[in-house]
Amino acid sequence: MSLPTSIVEEAKALGINLSRACETGIGVALRAERERRWKAENAAAVAAYNR
Repeated sequence: MSLPTSIVEEAKALGINLSRACETGIGVALRAERERRWKAENAAAVAAYNR
């Protein structure tokens, strides 16, 4: 994984744990993508249930 130097430097200056921040961000992205895919895969069933 690569990150822009400016972001890494600023994060370090602010005392942000880069590993933890990356792990948290990737976790958020994973949850959002799983939710998006679930909604797409189950859209017909949800619509039928709502009718």
